Amino acid sequence: MKVYRVEEIENNTVRVTHAIEAFTPFQAAVKAIGREVRLRKDEPSWIRVTETLTRANQTRDGRVFEYSIGSYPAHG
Repeated sequence: MKVYRVEEIENNTVRVTHAIEAFTPFQAAVKAIGREVRLRKDEPSWIRVTETLTRANQTRDGRVFEYSIGSYPAHG
């Protein structure tokens, strides 16, 4: 498993930061917030997930992924 830095962001302000062990950045986001996530478009509340080396080294030097909370609306 990898360690990810997961940040909950609202209106460009980091509200909460987590260090999460997971197999993928998507899983890290879900594990951190305990809710379903999807790829981010332009929502003001979103989740930034960054690859890190260890829990102690939480620098934002790795790849960055952006997610939003919730699922896509149903098509119909």
